[in-house]
Amino acid sequence: SLHYWGTAVGLDVVDNGKGFAGSHYGYGLNSLNERTEELGGSMTVRSSPGAGTE
Repeated sequence: SLHYWGTAVGLDVVDNGKGFAGSHYGYGLNSLNERTEELGGSMTVRSSPGAGTE
């Protein structure tokens, strides 16, 4: 879902996949995080095995 707050934008992405353990992102999520920070944003990822990712 997409949210707007004045000049800020929020995007929630949720899946029901296999999830992953730990706080170490793979190449793809690291790349997204770096690009988000370069634009002055932030990114949060929550996941656990068998519970999907959001």
